[in-house]
Amino acid sequence: MNLIADMAEAAGHDVHGRQAEMNIHRPDLRGVVNASGRPLLALAGMDDHVCPRERYLDLQHASNATLRMIADAGHFLPLEAPTACADAIET
Repeated sequence: MNLIADMAEAAGHDVHGRQAEMNIHRPDLRGVVNASGRPLLALAGMDDHVCPRERYLDLQHASNATLRMIADAGHFLPLEAPTACADAIET
């Protein structure tokens, strides 16, 4: 948490505001996953309190998607669980 807070503080309030605004207006692309024929690996932290879990769980219904839930990790997977992320991608 300290690393994420330090990064946010270093970036400044303007950057945080732009990122928050972008996330508020980001389109829901789950339908694109279903329409794509390409394989997709979705990684999600079991303790993610930013994105609703049902968004990730919806992906497991797509025939081309593989969902990996990473234990002991939240929304910032590459920072919180870099080895688990790398292992999932390598597999």
